[in-house]
Amino acid sequence: MEEYVGNSLIQMYASFQNLADSCTVFRTIMALESPVSWNSLIHKLVENGYRDDAIKLYKQMQENRVPPTPRTLTSVLKACAGLQAISEGRQAHAQTISRGFLPNLILETSLVDFYSKNGEVESGRQMLERMEERNVCSWNSLIRGYSQLGQKEAALKLFQKMRLEGVDPDDFTFPPLLSGTGDEDTLREEFRSLHAYIIKSGLQTDRFVATSLITMYSEMQHFENSRLASSDANSLDIGVWSSIISASTKN
Repeated sequence: MEEYVGNSLIQMYASFQNLADSCTVFRTIMALESPVSWNSLIHKLVENGYRDDAIKLYKQMQENRVPPTPRTLTSVLKACAGLQAISEGRQAHAQTISRGFLPNLILETSLVDFYSKNGEVESGRQMLERMEERNVCSWNSLIRGYSQLGQKEAALKLFQKMRLEGVDPDDFTFPPLLSGTGDEDTLREEFRSLHAYIIKSGLQTDRFVATSLITMYSEMQHFENSRLASSDANSLDIGVWSSIISASTKN
């Protein structure tokens, strides 16, 4: 009962972003061997941007010989992805294997995301290929990883493979594919095909996708297409207007 009450208090304080009180409560029950309390605070630390503290707490959890759960390692991998803490992330990956936590869709997707955000797209690709089940988040993570490294052709091929496997893209799929396309002369037809698919799927009205389309055509100096993309957007935020102005001033 003491642990249950303590966990409830941790969740309550953390939900109000009162992490100081959460930590105070946690210190009174940290001698307990159950991972539930540890998981609650590690998760909330990551959720509120305290990734360094989350990793430190995970290390303390290990020192106290409290066994991690899939939820623990999912939070730790998210923290490592945001901090580019490669060594700690690899250690967490090793834990997922040694403890027999795989297959686990959420945990495996976190691993793909961790490797992709750290520029280790080959490791991310291998992880994706080993997954028994893949969702759009898994694919998006690796597509974004290739795109951030400037490997647009690889990102586009991965998008095509995702579609062949019957996974529908969402509004997070396209911005990485459409960004930084100015020097990709050999892939311009592929980008136009991508725009056609976006229209077919009805995602051209999403402001993030619209912003990416406008920016892409601006970089290609296709200003009329840029204006057409802006007319498809349901609502234009400052990012879209900035892209339109940028395209207009270059014309």
